[in-house]
Amino acid sequence: MTTVQMKAHYPTNNERGFTKPDILFFANIHFSLEHLLKELPQEAILLFHSLIEQFEERDPNFFETLNDRKKWETALKKYSHLKLKPSQFTKVFDEVCTFFSKKSSNHFIYEIADYFRIATYETEGKASWFSFDNYDGESIPFTSERIDSNDGIQFHDVNGEKKSISPHVLMVIRLLDDEAMKRLEIFKIKAKLDETIPEHIQLLLATCLDDERTNAFMKVLTNPLATSIQAVISYYKLFRFLEDAYTSEQDEEIEYNISTYYAQLRQQFYRIVSSNYLLYVSSKRERDEKSAASNKAKLEETVEKLEKQKELNKELKKQQAELKKQQKEIKAPPKQIMEQLSNPELEQLTENLKSLHLRYKRLEQEKSRDESRLDQEIKKLKQDNSTLQKKLQPLLKITEQPKIETIPQWLELGRELIQNINEVEEQQIREFFEFFLIVCEEQKALRPKQELASNLFGYVSVSKEGHYIHLGDGKEERISGIPVHIYLADGQFVQVTSDFQYVQDYPDFLDGSLHGQAFNFSVVKMKDDLPYVYSNGTLKAITHEPSIQLRDGQIVSFNSENELIRFYKKQRLQLDLFEESIKLKKHEPYFVQKVLPTGAVVTNAFTKEESFITFSNAEELQDGQLITTIDHNIIRTFSGAFYKLSSFYGRSELVSVCENDDVCFGKKLSREIVIIKNIPSHVTISVGDTIRIDEWHNYLELVKSEVIEEETLEKRLSRRSASTNKETITPVAHPEIKSSGLIVGNPAFFENYGQQFNQYGYDIEGMDGYESFSRIKHAAKDKDFIVVCTGFISHDNMYAIKDTFPSNQVIYTERDGATQIALKLKSSNF
Repeated sequence: MTTVQMKAHYPTNNERGFTKPDILFFANIHFSLEHLLKELPQEAILLFHSLIEQFEERDPNFFETLNDRKKWETALKKYSHLKLKPSQFTKVFDEVCTFFSKKSSNHFIYEIADYFRIATYETEGKASWFSFDNYDGESIPFTSERIDSNDGIQFHDVNGEKKSISPHVLMVIRLLDDEAMKRLEIFKIKAKLDETIPEHIQLLLATCLDDERTNAFMKVLTNPLATSIQAVISYYKLFRFLEDAYTSEQDEEIEYNISTYYAQLRQQFYRIVSSNYLLYVSSKRERDEKSAASNKAKLEETVEKLEKQKELNKELKKQQAELKKQQKEIKAPPKQIMEQLSNPELEQLTENLKSLHLRYKRLEQEKSRDESRLDQEIKKLKQDNSTLQKKLQPLLKITEQPKIETIPQWLELGRELIQNINEVEEQQIREFFEFFLIVCEEQKALRPKQELASNLFGYVSVSKEGHYIHLGDGKEERISGIPVHIYLADGQFVQVTSDFQYVQDYPDFLDGSLHGQAFNFSVVKMKDDLPYVYSNGTLKAITHEPSIQLRDGQIVSFNSENELIRFYKKQRLQLDLFEESIKLKKHEPYFVQKVLPTGAVVTNAFTKEESFITFSNAEELQDGQLITTIDHNIIRTFSGAFYKLSSFYGRSELVSVCENDDVCFGKKLSREIVIIKNIPSHVTISVGDTIRIDEWHNYLELVKSEVIEEETLEKRLSRRSASTNKETITPVAHPEIKSSGLIVGNPAFFENYGQQFNQYGYDIEGMDGYESFSRIKHAAKDKDFIVVCTGFISHDNMYAIKDTFPSNQVIYTERDGATQIALKLKSSNF
């Protein structure tokens, strides 16, 4: 089978690029790139947004995604499945538009033509791929090193002249060209191909020379701007193909055909772009006319309302004048008229007079309100004008002053200004520097501290005054620089600098009482498979019993001779441990019941108070999480188990696994059978295991030391009988070794095991429960039995032993005393 090799085509001096007719043609074409973006699909905008962020951060992924066809297709497919809310997409779209607004439409098109003139492409049979790498002589690959001071990406033509192609153009080229090449295949059947030219040109050329197929291929008159840009891309790409074919062929007939194609394509090109551009201009004019008509209608409506208001004001003034005139006329009616009037007539006139008075007062009040409102509006306008003038004056002064760009310049100006300050200004400066010191402390806490040999290790105690570290020599110091999101627990080990600045905390905890002798704490560092500790500012080897195996990252205590005293265990982290630390920082812990579009229904883990809160930074908030907050700002997020495994939850319960096939069933103390949900994939469950679940029957943890089966009377009697007849085992002075075994557990007991089990006739080897499983498996080779101390073994090793060794060869014990293990062995007939 013959393999077709990829053939690279590098630019030559024969590439025409833009001609004078092209320049004149495009000089009259102007459009908004925002309108172009509106015609693109949502996944394209989302991908552009991601690429823009990568470009601005000079992330290598920007260049790799554009230059690798598979990575480009994968990225576009990823965003095609992403759905955003309208408000979220609007924000993303606006940011993409802001980035594209830096380019004019003319330069955009010129850069497309330039790119296809100077770019390199590869062909393999009918396929072609334009690379963003440059021609063979380019010394710098397609990376951030190619970005110039104007954020353009530099390419070189064959004459060595630099050409800057913007990232905007490269992204649009990749999107529209890739999409067009996918559509091209549907014209393969009906297209009439010219087999005298290279394969990779035939289908594209045949499609673009036919008016009907061109219209279908370019999607003419649907998305006019996208179609125009796609036409620019397709035709300049074809021009490049034809130029390369023209210069490589010597046959005059082929040269004539290619020259004819060139002229026909340019006509098609002008037709497609001009018709779509006219459609864009026409639709834009219609939109502008509609907008203008709408604005005109609103203006006319406003003018009409003002005219009506004027007429009403005139009518009010006229009525007021008429009322005043009538009031003067009826102030003192002649006596004879009053005498002639009958009582009903007099009463009627009196009522009319009262009515006129009331109407007059009402008109006066309306006039007063209108005048007051106008006075207030005038006063507000004057105030706004005065405020703007005040704001403008400093800006005018700033424009007159030299621009301050560096801290030394700012300090130099400050030295001059503080020579003559009043008391108010002095107080303002003091408040600023107090704020500055607070910011410095916060920044200092956020900076990662370096792990140095001079750093100190100790365990934590939390009080109302703060977090304190206790060193091995009994010294106690307050820890400073603890980041806002870090909480510490009593007995938890931490690392601090020599001036007691927080560096790191560990899941290892102090257990039991301290030793009477002087000692130090440290974290273990493995070098060449040997353990080292930090001792007096130096990394030194630590000595210990051969039966004890230390692990990297383990917390240990050691004496002045660098001899191991003991090591410390890790502890499951949950809310109870960090209660005092959270309260000391005045943070609020909330369990998230339900996330809603406008906020979240939460329960305060400490007070049990339920509330609805809108958090300012809740983009990643999910149901079932525990969060700590300050003033409705989320500080840290924990898993739901962090809360549900603590005493603050109070609604967890234990179940015994009674069936575990496709679905895991558990039996409660009440004998209710429930389905256990959300069991992690790495957890292996067996029938008879004890599991802690929450109120919705979700898995929390696997419990090995608790039995919840309901006791019957028969069981209680048999247990009582057993307690009165305790089984014993008698050591033998010189026993015969009858079997060998491996105990996986705490290395601190291994020396004792060797002495004790030898008396009972067992040849025992010990292996740390946290050692790698491969070493445990190797040690168990040819052993008659394996004893697993469940209190000192990793979950992974526990389940690996279950899966690897026969159940009749493995004994599990919660207690790690030699006598108890020997009794287990005897009862198991080992």
